[in-house]
Amino acid sequence: KQDKFILPNVLLIGAQKAGTTSIANWLFNNGMCGAKVFGGEPEFYNKEVHFFDNPDRYRQGIDFYAKRFRHCTDDDDVQFVMDATPNSLTFPKHAYEIYSQAPSEYL
Repeated sequence: KQDKFILPNVLLIGAQKAGTTSIANWLFNNGMCGAKVFGGEPEFYNKEVHFFDNPDRYRQGIDFYAKRFRHCTDDDDVQFVMDATPNSLTFPKHAYEIYSQAPSEYL
């Protein structure tokens, strides 16, 4: 099951200091699944993946992004998977490019 491809079906976007952390924390505490942090990454990446707005991370492609959410498939009750990077708002083309590459059954 760990090899399943999954992307967030919720992108919590907004301006910095606009309350997205409070909203994200409430959602995570109520069943929303967030990103997994890998070795050497800052702990805040479990909320804010910084994929669309970080050129080094974005260049690594869709598999790099999807890998952070594979653990969300471990629980069959998880219906919503979220990336809460506020800066994603300013990179709609990147989000479109990634989601247009994803197999439709995973969106």
